[in-house]
Amino acid sequence: MLFGERSNSSAGGESHAGRAKKAPVAPFSPARAYDNSERDRQNAQNPTATTSYGGAGAANNKLPMMEPRAMNLGPTTQIPPSISLTGIYSATGFDILGILSWVVHRPNPKIHMGPVDLSCSFVVTDPRKPDNPIVYASDTFSKLTGYPESEIVGRSCRFLQSPDGEQKKGDIRRYTDHGVITQLRQKIEDGDECQYTIINYKKTGEPFINLLTIIPVELVRPGEISFFVGFQVDLVDQPQAILDRMRDGTYTISYQTDPADTRKSTAESDLAAYRQGKSMLPSPLSGRSFSSATESLVSDVTEEFLDDLGDFVHIVSLRGLFLYAAPQSTKHLLEYHADELMGRNVQDFVHPADYVPMMRELRVATSGTNINIMARYRRKRSGYVYLEINGHIYEGDKSKRTKCFILTGRQKDISTLNVNDVLLPARDSLETWVKLSHGGIILYAFSNSANVLGDTPQGLASHTFSEHLPDATDQAIFHDALSRVVARETIEDVRCRITSKRGFYRVVIRLFGTGCRTLRSLYAQIKIIEQGGVDPLDLKSLADYRDMYAEGNLFDVMREVRPTSLPYEINKVRMQNKRIRDELGDLCARKSQKFVPEELVNVNTCAQCQTQSSPEWRKGPGGVGRTLCNACGLRYAKAQRLQTGGE
Repeated sequence: MLFGERSNSSAGGESHAGRAKKAPVAPFSPARAYDNSERDRQNAQNPTATTSYGGAGAANNKLPMMEPRAMNLGPTTQIPPSISLTGIYSATGFDILGILSWVVHRPNPKIHMGPVDLSCSFVVTDPRKPDNPIVYASDTFSKLTGYPESEIVGRSCRFLQSPDGEQKKGDIRRYTDHGVITQLRQKIEDGDECQYTIINYKKTGEPFINLLTIIPVELVRPGEISFFVGFQVDLVDQPQAILDRMRDGTYTISYQTDPADTRKSTAESDLAAYRQGKSMLPSPLSGRSFSSATESLVSDVTEEFLDDLGDFVHIVSLRGLFLYAAPQSTKHLLEYHADELMGRNVQDFVHPADYVPMMRELRVATSGTNINIMARYRRKRSGYVYLEINGHIYEGDKSKRTKCFILTGRQKDISTLNVNDVLLPARDSLETWVKLSHGGIILYAFSNSANVLGDTPQGLASHTFSEHLPDATDQAIFHDALSRVVARETIEDVRCRITSKRGFYRVVIRLFGTGCRTLRSLYAQIKIIEQGGVDPLDLKSLADYRDMYAEGNLFDVMREVRPTSLPYEINKVRMQNKRIRDELGDLCARKSQKFVPEELVNVNTCAQCQTQSSPEWRKGPGGVGRTLCNACGLRYAKAQRLQTGGE
């Protein structure tokens, strides 16, 4: 008889057949199995525990627990390797509920977690295997990314970093922030909790802003990481998921999916109202309203003209709904059909970090003022693109019903400039920068250009740079170098003289041609050669500044894949520059102070009172040197006057 089996006859002689029918056995439940195993563990730790049986007198009718007896069950049969037990209790072969429970109740958490359950979007990776592959993905993760489980499990998470799902290990990230990826990889190698905002891509190539939180799990023993759990939140579709911002910069997130998303429902109602013709959207180009969603805002002739411009011409309502978009430019720049934008909010296409600054500029716009906005728009399949938005507000018949914004967007390509290629900085009065066209026309000049070129940035724009070169020989040398730089996309230095309102200067002009054919422009750094000073080309730096920027690119803060807005990044750079200037000024001030060793300092001692502290030292008897402190010197001088007056 096995342990726990009862005899067929009871003490009263009642047969097994005469007993009450047994209750049906409940099906297996992971939660119930967890509770039973936990109760068995507690009972094993406390042998004196008792078990209460049901009934009216259950509170007073407690029996001691039976101690299990060791029994010989015969030889143990080994399970053949060909038989796999994976999937008996779960599809993955390990306890997902146990992992999530460990995440919630982990010791010494660095990131405060919000509510967590199986409805969250998350993956589990195994760092003990090569390339840290995904071993489990939740259903919500599959819905978020569009990838089925069969295309997720066994792969590294890198496939989310590219629109085509192909990202090789070690390659520079082109479609997401490489600097954030580097920090993320280092945190995983160190086994630390981390939280980053990063651009990822769905299976369709559509980008989304992913607030990623990674938690290491130590199931076996402390210090030994068994798994990493990565939680994802799409900040575009779930902006309300952020519950709180902590002091260390991390966020408390509600990772649970919210089917009643108010933003989604509002967007759907706006789109439905647009398609049903209930919005009565205004037509600023025809001077009338239209009530049909199929009726066009512009005539065919006007639409052909707008398509020929090549710019993203669009009309937006006061609420931010697209009323019109030029078909050809929409397809070329954003990869959408114009109908896919109609009636939808710009929030669905603008980068979340740029949406608030953009709507702020639109709301403060008044009649007669120009609108100028730099924002990232989401392409359908290939990430984000910078658009420089210009336009104005249209008021129609002065009623709120006919107000809207007429805007044009032009693609803004971002330059590349390696920090180690730049000549070492000098004083503002000795250096400036200009942006040139391929023909040498000044497109933009920096604010300190008057110190070198003798004119304001507005006065220099649209003029050729050759106007500042007085010698024909210097002009020919400059244009030859400019042609080579444009053709080869290289860097060249030109020594020449320039003229300004203050006279003539000998300068070195460095032309940066990297990527100039794509950008259709290039940068030029102009440095004055000081008389008797060191030549700018001979200055060398012992420091390597490339680590301060991703891939050493000075324009890294303007990359489309940055999770933050451009004004935020520019303000951060401005604060960093101010801190560096203050530190440099402090170092220069210390260097200018003459250092005198303490042993060489001549310490005065008063010949009268022997003090060594005095604000001023005075001459004493004999008139040789200042040997008296201020008090003794005054008394000695007074005594001398009295003695002279008495005589």
